[in-house]
Amino acid sequence: MQHALSIQSAMLCRWKSNITHVVLPNLVRSVKSLAGMAGGCWILHADFVDACASAEAFMEPVSTATW
Repeated sequence: MQHALSIQSAMLCRWKSNITHVVLPNLVRSVKSLAGMAGGCWILHADFVDACASAEAFMEPVSTATW
């Protein structure tokens, strides 16, 4: 992920209950990815963020961008 969109986002070292999306370069079994799945978060591929930045707009997640 090379681009940053002007949204409220952060790379966190600890899980917080208000997280709504988890962005992963690869689907891995980690505490964060499992917590996101259990919490009902969108699990997105990192390419989705790059695609939104390239389009300069927030795009609707599609099946190719989600895990």
